[in-house]
Amino acid sequence: MATKKGNDKSNKLTGSNGDDVLYGLGGNDTLESGKGNDDLLGGDGNDRFISRGLGYGSFDGGKGNDTVSYAKAGTYIIGYIDERGIGTAEHSKIDSFRRMENIIGSKFGDSINNASGFVYGGAGNDEISAYGHVMRGDAGADSLVGSTSTSLHDTFWLQRGQGADTVTFFASYIDTIWLDGDDFKLGGSVGINELTVRTSSTAASEAAKAQLIYVTDSKALYYDPDGVGGKAAELIAYFNNSSTPSWYDFEII
Repeated sequence: MATKKGNDKSNKLTGSNGDDVLYGLGGNDTLESGKGNDDLLGGDGNDRFISRGLGYGSFDGGKGNDTVSYAKAGTYIIGYIDERGIGTAEHSKIDSFRRMENIIGSKFGDSINNASGFVYGGAGNDEISAYGHVMRGDAGADSLVGSTSTSLHDTFWLQRGQGADTVTFFASYIDTIWLDGDDFKLGGSVGINELTVRTSSTAASEAAKAQLIYVTDSKALYYDPDGVGGKAAELIAYFNNSSTPSWYDFEII
């Protein structure tokens, strides 16, 4: 078993074909598992763990706000992290986590539940939840499932051009919808005149500017990039078992 250690700087350590122990120590480190059964320990700092899904990995985030990514994995994952930062991810083998906050899925259809931090689905049609935290589907037709508890404030990060997601258990005035200002040209915040609620039509309001349109019959959210300017409205997400979103629920990031 080989051992690699970093230092107080931000290091990048990678496992071998055998079983390894990687210590990030101080700094914001990147630790990547190899082909064996590896132990990865972040130490201090906001560390990033990369699992290739080839062995039985044991990942300890240590102090800081730590993230495990399966972007390089060759198969989908079934993963969870509880509110203590403890969890597992099943792939061809199984990884275990402790003191881990955030998780990023693979390029396949994943199932991830995280109560400790954010979930980004990665490519593929994912089913994800991050009760009280941020969830983002990325590419694919993803399912973003919120909490039914009014004491938890979920954040649904919706994207343009990544596939239409389905949002479940969104509660207006409790939960939040994030939109990237680089993709949604709505200025610094969404005003009351930038969300049009209609029964069945996706027609924009009379304003010749970008706006959001929510259709109550289909429970679908659209983005119109130029209002009455002639460009078609783009489907962003469906809302299932959810309340109708208000302009107040949107935040531009």
